Amino acid sequence: MTLDWTGERFIPGMPGIIELEHMHRYTLALSQAQGLDVLDLASGEGYGSHLLSSVARSVIGVDISSAAIEHAQATYHAANLEYRAGSCAAIPVESGTIDLVVSFETIEHHVEHDAMMREILRVLRPDGLLLISSPNRPEFDKTLTGPNEFHIKELDFDEFAELLGNYFPHVAYYAQRVVAGSVVSTFGHQEAGFLDFNAGAKVLEKTPHLARPVYFLALAGLSEPPQLGVSIYENPAGLSPTSQSSGLAAKVYWNEKRAGVASGYSEARTATAWYSADGERQTLTLPFSGDLGSLVGLRLDIADEPTAIVLHGMRLVDPDGHEFWQWPGNTDTFAKASGVAFFREGDDKPYTLFALDDDPQFELALPTEVLAAIRPDCALLLDITPCSLASQLPRLFAHAPSPNHQASASPAAGFEDIAELLHARLDKKSRLIASQKEQIQRLEKAQEQQHQQLLHAESQLALLKELLVGNGRVKPL
Repeated sequence: MTLDWTGERFIPGMPGIIELEHMHRYTLALSQAQGLDVLDLASGEGYGSHLLSSVARSVIGVDISSAAIEHAQATYHAANLEYRAGSCAAIPVESGTIDLVVSFETIEHHVEHDAMMREILRVLRPDGLLLISSPNRPEFDKTLTGPNEFHIKELDFDEFAELLGNYFPHVAYYAQRVVAGSVVSTFGHQEAGFLDFNAGAKVLEKTPHLARPVYFLALAGLSEPPQLGVSIYENPAGLSPTSQSSGLAAKVYWNEKRAGVASGYSEARTATAWYSADGERQTLTLPFSGDLGSLVGLRLDIADEPTAIVLHGMRLVDPDGHEFWQWPGNTDTFAKASGVAFFREGDDKPYTLFALDDDPQFELALPTEVLAAIRPDCALLLDITPCSLASQLPRLFAHAPSPNHQASASPAAGFEDIAELLHARLDKKSRLIASQKEQIQRLEKAQEQQHQQLLHAESQLALLKELLVGNGRVKPL
């Protein structure tokens, strides 16, 4: 059984910032879980509970999603590990049986914060600890392009600290943010202190803690908790300069059949290749890994934002690098395209793929025998030249068909598809702008009402003052 990616939950194999954030937290929890009875509250996909079970005496993963629990039970197995469906406001665990409660990215998904704290205290032993994280609302919101539909109630630091302080007399707070920079640490000697230098400010800023944290972590207990210290979680493959700035991501998804049932496409069965968007020709390698079932389909998400990509070639190779399939160079291989259109200037020219939304994708219509030949450590190789839309659209418009053209005879046979996608994207932008204008107008109206109410209140206060002074009840200053 596989667990589909919802857009919020982390699934192992997903690269980038989300992997660094989640794995760093669980690595810290791992350092505190040796020989303990651990509760992983909101265990999600189950990978974290399984990781903790490698050092803990016992681990119980609890999640409100029955689908997540079923997936975890089918995927992760250990003698000291179990998963239970339940709510953080009614934890299905006996009282006083837990040494360490781990709860990462949980409290922002519901409003029953006090009930959650009471339940955690109930299941903890007297010397037990809680390791919990929460988005730092002011900084977290800056990372979003729109509201997070999965978050019900985010907290800032004061709200987070007030919540924990109402239940735990001892709390140590930590700040988390993924950074691109240089690390200098002590070597061969111990030295207290931490400095954050921000060269992006107008004047070099220096703070004795991590500035602008996107997340807060807290280690809380009824007695003084141990120190987690300052730590760095490194995974060069998870965050590269090109993957987070000027780069794009291509993904291949595979749909596999197990016990006669097709799994569908999900983030649990995918490979990612980051690539530079600088206009240079390059070859991307998308490896197939893990325990592969019988493949029944491949889907290629060629980019993760609008762009144009010249596709020079595409092929499948076995673990020894021997080619066993090559793209014939036509669009017959592309099926169920969404958010992407194909254009070429002539039969002797390569296709340009116009990706016109943030999730352009198409399936690869491969022969059954080719899909059957794909096994672990095979790879899909893409020979591409990424280009900006601005550089390619003029070429497209130069081949715009005349009103009486025959699509089958025109080198711009995909022109109508591209024009439709462009129109849809512009329409989406227009609706967004209109919605933002409405929000601004509502805010302006609310501000004007507040201003009028303030003026009215000031006039009432002035009148009251005159009456009181006139009656001699108060003396003017």
